[in-house]
Amino acid sequence: MDEKNPLLSHQVDVVRSLSPFFSKITVLTGQSSNPKVPNNVEIFNMAWVENQPARNFFRYLHYLSKIFLQKKPDVVFSHMTEVQSLLALPFTISKRIPHYLWYAHKHKSIPLQIARPFVSAIITSTEGSCPFVGTGVIPIGQAIDFDSFHKLPKKKNERIELVHIGRTDPSKGIDLILEAFSIASENNKNLKLTFIGSPSTKESSLQLDEIKSKYVNEISTGKVRFTGSVERGLVSGLLQHFDIFIHAYNGSLDKSILESITSGVPVVTLNQEFRREFGTWGNNLNAALSDELISCLNKQPNLICERVLSQQEIIRNSHSLEIWVKRLVLILESRIK
Repeated sequence: MDEKNPLLSHQVDVVRSLSPFFSKITVLTGQSSNPKVPNNVEIFNMAWVENQPARNFFRYLHYLSKIFLQKKPDVVFSHMTEVQSLLALPFTISKRIPHYLWYAHKHKSIPLQIARPFVSAIITSTEGSCPFVGTGVIPIGQAIDFDSFHKLPKKKNERIELVHIGRTDPSKGIDLILEAFSIASENNKNLKLTFIGSPSTKESSLQLDEIKSKYVNEISTGKVRFTGSVERGLVSGLLQHFDIFIHAYNGSLDKSILESITSGVPVVTLNQEFRREFGTWGNNLNAALSDELISCLNKQPNLICERVLSQQEIIRNSHSLEIWVKRLVLILESRIK
């Protein structure tokens, strides 16, 4: 519940949007910036500290016990917290409280595997965004704040400014993005690439330094830039300075690329969940990132605008925050006695 966090600040919008549908919402969060929330929302901040698992474990159980004893919830919704969800199961099972887990990631962690048979359902963004399929897995789309991000696509004759916004962890395919940029630059000397974001761990930072060492010339000449993270509220305006969002994470449907489309900026990505639902520039679901980038660069500006507009309609109808909240509320209310 931290509005300044570029990755997790959207949870504040989710809680605000859920508040009209319930008499009381109690939030247990790892970090909070004390955001303004409706009167029927109460936030418990356990002040999670990195690399202190014992402390975090006991503080979480303390707050969890307090909430179940004092607040007596009718339903529990865990958001991307499979470990904490597992710890909450003794409370929800013993009190027969419906317990839903939101999980949109391809990693099949051990806590997730243990929790799966005991939660009421796993809720995810798309069918391919969860390591499990079938009964007990409910896709409801992403939660894009369409009204806040929505902008018409730009109509430029040249498309040379590329951007990646998000964690610069190697797992996000930073090396693949740089490779695709290098290949595309052979026939387009005006291309520039900016990474906006930071590594999430010291290990990722060291790995990123190794990747950057292969592109010293491009970095020194300004063709490739690495900047720090930005607050999520600034992302939509920042995107207007760029022409293409390039993305190489091939796992769950990433929220950042949908926000880019909603902001009017075309996306080039390896992400199969995106490609299946939104299409590709070269009409090849298995195209390499460099081929997909070159296909986009070769498109006429009017065709790019038409594609972005059609993709925006898909987001409005299937992935908007409003649609997401309505679908989630129906699921949560269906099990409340």
